[in-house]
Amino acid sequence: MKVKILFFLVFSFWNTQILAQSKKTIDSLRVLLPEIEKNDSLFFLVNSKYFIDYYANTNLDSSIYFIEKSINIAKKNKWLGSEIGLYSSLAFAYNTKGLVFKAIEINYQALMLAEKNKRPELSYPIERVLGESYLSLKQYEKAKDLIFKAYINSIKFKDQFEQFANLTALGNLFLELKELKEAESNYRKALELSSVMNDAHFQGLSYHNLALALSKQNKNEEALLLFDKSLNLHKSENHQYSLGNLKVDISEVLFLENQFKKSIKNAEEALNHGSISNSPEIISKANFLLFKNHKALKNKNLALSFFEKYIALKDSLNQEDFEKRINSLKLEYDNTLKEAQISSQKVELLKKDNENLILHRNRNLFISISLLVILIASFLIFNRLQLKKMNKNLETKIEERTSEIAEANRVLIRKNEEISQALFKGQNIERKRVASELHDNLSSLLSALKMSLSAINTQGFNDSEKHIYKGVQEMMSNAYREVRNISHNILPEELETLGLAGTLQNVFEKINRAGNLKIEFENTTNQRFDTKIEFNLYSVCMELINNIIKHSEASKVKISLSETTNIAELIISDNGKGFSIQEVSGNGLKNVKNRIEAINGTLKIDSKPEAGTQIKIHVPA
Repeated sequence: MKVKILFFLVFSFWNTQILAQSKKTIDSLRVLLPEIEKNDSLFFLVNSKYFIDYYANTNLDSSIYFIEKSINIAKKNKWLGSEIGLYSSLAFAYNTKGLVFKAIEINYQALMLAEKNKRPELSYPIERVLGESYLSLKQYEKAKDLIFKAYINSIKFKDQFEQFANLTALGNLFLELKELKEAESNYRKALELSSVMNDAHFQGLSYHNLALALSKQNKNEEALLLFDKSLNLHKSENHQYSLGNLKVDISEVLFLENQFKKSIKNAEEALNHGSISNSPEIISKANFLLFKNHKALKNKNLALSFFEKYIALKDSLNQEDFEKRINSLKLEYDNTLKEAQISSQKVELLKKDNENLILHRNRNLFISISLLVILIASFLIFNRLQLKKMNKNLETKIEERTSEIAEANRVLIRKNEEISQALFKGQNIERKRVASELHDNLSSLLSALKMSLSAINTQGFNDSEKHIYKGVQEMMSNAYREVRNISHNILPEELETLGLAGTLQNVFEKINRAGNLKIEFENTTNQRFDTKIEFNLYSVCMELINNIIKHSEASKVKISLSETTNIAELIISDNGKGFSIQEVSGNGLKNVKNRIEAINGTLKIDSKPEAGTQIKIHVPA
């Protein structure tokens, strides 16, 4: 207990006395790291306040290690905001290392976590880092959409840090697109905001970016002055990655000004900063600048040496789409291996610390484990009994509910059947009414018209008028016959009294008497079918006979009506010219199919040109 109190006193003293000496503070904290790790909250505080930020400036791999440790603590304690923020920091670190795909993957995890928990205030920083990742991949439109959206939300939530970050990202985007005035405008806004925030790092970054935009516009003198301001600010905080980038850009401007020796000095310093911060991009740029400067000074051997280094690193970077994924996987493997090694070391230390206590604790441990086993067993047995009881109740409820649903289905089927029957009865009533209207009214009217025409004296007509008169009389007779046929076909009266077989027999006898077509009818049914089935089969039969008369040029038709187990079968065959089923376009067969489907039947047509036609119909009886 005294050790812990002493530790917290020392830690508090460090907070106030040693904070300014960051390297010394970190070294001191690392000595006490095993003790710090025993307390989640304390370890999390030390990571976020010291280790993560410090190593972000000096060694990205160490920073990533402490970020991942902090993420695990945040998950364990359900600190959602910290978890999402740390994911974003982790993605930024991977992006800085050049592992863009890994950064994008992590950011999407963080974004889904924020959206799932409905935390819009945590989403827009992630969108900004995603935009920066897509900018690294030169997917400019996607990058622009994400960064601009994040900037609007940062203004909405009054987040100055994110406003600065988004203005900087927009400046970087326009710089890539060579829209230099737009880039300069955004960098100047970021500089103004960094002054309001009074943040030295952000001011240094803003001076650097603005200088870069000016140098691209050939304003090198003004750019060098701003580079110098940025350099002084970054030196004060010892930010290795920022210093490396800055030295590269200063070297580039000095090269353009033909100040080759100064350019070489800055490129060498950039190479050193890039090595410390483990940035392949900075190292590559520095090697290329050293190559260009030594070439300009005609130092051929040195120029060739730096060019070879540049090419080797460039070839490696050009395989980004493949190698970055492998590096990401390797990094995950290395981190897992490191964690396993650390865990193993901890276990060994614990073993040594506990060796002297094992003998004394064995008995108590055995008793405790026995009690725990009994308790767990009792709990499991109780849970099993409760679960069995719940399952039984659930099964009963399921059976009751299934029975209710089955009964409801039966009622629904019965109601549907009643509705179907009522609909069919209504249709029959309407058919009778229409048939009656046609027979009683229209037939009577046509009959009267026919008689009136017959009463006309045609003696005064010339030959042409007599011919017209005779044609009108014939059309009137045809119309009268057609109306009677339609009236009869809509709902023949004998269908109700004689049934389907008897009605068809009468119709076929009338057709046979006409002499143009011979119909052979075979009926093996012994009972009546449902009214709906009889009506639809009658209508189908009339439609098909009509088609045969009009189109088939057949002289013989064979029709059979039979009944097997719960199936009514109607087969119609003719010796006509047949047809190609694919070329049929009329409504006749469509009407037949619709009627058969209405009574849940099936229709099979077998026909070929010049080979006759056979149609089989099966209906559930």
